[in-house]
Amino acid sequence: MIYEAYLSGLIFLVTQHIMGLLAPGPCTALVIRNSIYSRIQGIRTVAGATLGSFSIKTLSVLGLALLLMHSPELFKAFKVAGGGFLIFLGGHSLWRAYGEFKTRSDVSENKDAKKTKGKPFLAGYFMSMANPMSSVRFIALFATAITVEMPLLLQLSYLLVLAVISFTFYLCMALFFSTTTIQEKMAKYRYIVSLILGGSLIYWGAKVLQISMT
Repeated sequence: MIYEAYLSGLIFLVTQHIMGLLAPGPCTALVIRNSIYSRIQGIRTVAGATLGSFSIKTLSVLGLALLLMHSPELFKAFKVAGGGFLIFLGGHSLWRAYGEFKTRSDVSENKDAKKTKGKPFLAGYFMSMANPMSSVRFIALFATAITVEMPLLLQLSYLLVLAVISFTFYLCMALFFSTTTIQEKMAKYRYIVSLILGGSLIYWGAKVLQISMT
């Protein structure tokens, strides 16, 4: 009977997680944009985003999010820092979109992939970590899916399942958008993806800051 409760909790988390992945967000836009540049950039972004998501969820399970929620001043500082970082990333993406609009070069002429070794991974990681509201939302969902008697290792195994789902979803997306056909079609319109990414980051960053000020 207790195993049925564990299984139902896992199914609930997996369902909510998949629904969240299907809703377009900053990480999705980042994976698409970097995959259009090159497959290796897309895969590195996927690895970073997955590790970032797993990190923030693990910290939430270990009690960091609950600690922040019970310390208003610390939680407010955490939200302000996260919101500010999202706006910074959004501004950088808009500036990059401006440069892409001016050049609109073909994929074969693009040299960004050689200049940004390691950066896609860090961008994906910090993108997942930057939104403080995601950890609070996860805690709310996770609290309904676990029981007091549930071992910590079992809880962490839930996170591994969610991480595998995230990695698989983003990897399929990266492989699709990094195909030669898609890259050739999107070469002159990459700036549009960067614009969407920048705008969404600034929007979510401003929203986090607005919430933190109330």
